[in-house]
Amino acid sequence: MAHGFNLFVAIGVVIGSSHAVAKYSQIASHEAECSGAFAKLLRYSREHLDHSREIVQANAFQWRRGLKEYLYYMHGLRERLESIPKGGTWMDMGAGGAFALEDALRAHPEKQIGAIAFGVKKPDSEAARFKAMEVFKGFKYVEGEVEKVDFANLPKADIITDLYGAVSYSPNLKLVLQKSLGQLKEDGEMFIVVNQGAFNFKKGLFRGDGFIEFVRQIKGVELVGSEHYAEDLPIHTLRLRRTSGPIVIPEIELVRVRSGTPPIWTYRYRNEPK
Repeated sequence: MAHGFNLFVAIGVVIGSSHAVAKYSQIASHEAECSGAFAKLLRYSREHLDHSREIVQANAFQWRRGLKEYLYYMHGLRERLESIPKGGTWMDMGAGGAFALEDALRAHPEKQIGAIAFGVKKPDSEAARFKAMEVFKGFKYVEGEVEKVDFANLPKADIITDLYGAVSYSPNLKLVLQKSLGQLKEDGEMFIVVNQGAFNFKKGLFRGDGFIEFVRQIKGVELVGSEHYAEDLPIHTLRLRRTSGPIVIPEIELVRVRSGTPPIWTYRYRNEPK
């Protein structure tokens, strides 16, 4: 922007036009107004961040997504499940009633899969079913927000799934991704289903990234698949594979959240990505 202004002023001086200088002043004034408005927006948004959890809790969560629905949304998941080694681990970051994990456990008992379900609260209505699932020694239901769960005693995962789970509903996206991606074994994969339009990562006043562009910047994983669920819907499935080295995620700050299913999150890069 500054180079453009300098060139504009230089042209005005060379041709002796006062109009160019006046135009420059108008543009500079407009830019200052925009900067002030943006700063006001940030202040306003920060005052309302405390409401983010209330917005999330107002959603009617889906508790009964079975394996068939997961396979429909997540292309490549079937092959990963079929190739998971005996004693391997599948984590679901927003499992609801853990129906998808149960389907996999019952379909392949010989694999003795470690099935880790994450949910804010185990549904009381499913108590008898969860009791029956105790026959699967590898099954574990972890209650609470992912951001607050201690992962130290959990096994590394071959597969992690997030179908409108913690990624879509947490006000601390960076921490959720740091913990989940960091839990993958090398060459393990994470499947994430999100609404692309539910995320905006601001870069300055007028530019911004969507979720896919943000994920491409994460170090320690590679994006090996990105698909639309349907052309007329903003649903995206991302497939990330763990590589070597630490997980490094761009520094972001939450500046606004709006009601939605899932909520609509606006973040700001703390440091402009290079």
